[in-house]
Amino acid sequence: MKRTLLLLLTIVSILFTACNKDKEKDPEQLTPDKAKVEVRNASQQITGNLNEAMSLPAFSSLNFLVQLTGQDFMKSKVKDVLLHTKNNMPQALKSILKTNTLKEGGLGELGIFEFNFDTEEFDLVQTSTTMMRMSFPADQTNYASHTNNAELTVENLQFQTITVMEEEWDWETGDYILVLVEQDIPKTAKVTHKISGATVLSANYSASYTNDGIPTALDASINSAPYSFTSKLNGSGTNYQAEVMMKNGSNELMGANMDVTYASNMEDVEKVDGYYLVAPLKVDGWMKPTAIQNHMDQVEETGGQYDLTFLNAQMSMKLIHTGINGIIGNLEYKLYTDPEDGETSPNIAVVYSDGTFDWLTDVFGSGR
Repeated sequence: MKRTLLLLLTIVSILFTACNKDKEKDPEQLTPDKAKVEVRNASQQITGNLNEAMSLPAFSSLNFLVQLTGQDFMKSKVKDVLLHTKNNMPQALKSILKTNTLKEGGLGELGIFEFNFDTEEFDLVQTSTTMMRMSFPADQTNYASHTNNAELTVENLQFQTITVMEEEWDWETGDYILVLVEQDIPKTAKVTHKISGATVLSANYSASYTNDGIPTALDASINSAPYSFTSKLNGSGTNYQAEVMMKNGSNELMGANMDVTYASNMEDVEKVDGYYLVAPLKVDGWMKPTAIQNHMDQVEETGGQYDLTFLNAQMSMKLIHTGINGIIGNLEYKLYTDPEDGETSPNIAVVYSDGTFDWLTDVFGSGR
């Protein structure tokens, strides 16, 4: 059942990013002092936008649904996407571009489920092969009164079987081994969320994939007034364009518009060129995620020193404040020393015009 909810809610949560091309004049370089003030004000605005969105009944009830299963998926997942600037930027970019592999085999049974307040489990009350419906309390008040007043329905489910390599623990060798496994991932889905009979969220999802599960086309949307979300991917060969959008009414809150170049194996992302916006901050430029990640992996596996010159040659990105059309600073790799264990590793920093810098994770308030 827990994996079932990950299917339902991942379809909802992966769309929490946005897209819109700026047509303003070129941004101007801000002085270090002004840049540091503006970036901290922007960080507070981002946190406020997230908290406001997550306070909507639709999203808070979905988060409560997953808490009933012992997880806190929605809020942590959405926050991770909103603040997708963790230390490992290449992996962050790749995770934005790649859809999650949602296993039909790991869903448990499809059908109609009701939350049982005595056992605190979901009981299957009717089977199905094409849909899932879950009745549950929308919040703590309804939980206390034993009232299943919320309903989440996922229907029109169609799946595609793919073959992927996964790590499995081999008890004979005492190590992990790679094995070929089949997974069923969704090609289509329609999601409806109701509270007390009223629809508070609707979503549609359609996608096509290679045999390895790499998306070659995607079209998804979510509507939960006053918020709207869309996500699109299209292209051919090894070249694709990814666009995502989140709006509160007519105001764009988040966005991305990226030209994506895959390697010939259609798995490694050779280059990403475009922007990623969490209003009012925008990262604009290009990066070669696979080259960066390969260097990181090589040092971790074989030892040696991180080559910051090489890493910084694999990207050219600026942090821009869209509200005042000003450049906060450039993004560069710097060596970070962990205060607890003294270990050093490359992390991305926002470098101001005077050479001083702040860690990007600190700028976005997402922690290291």
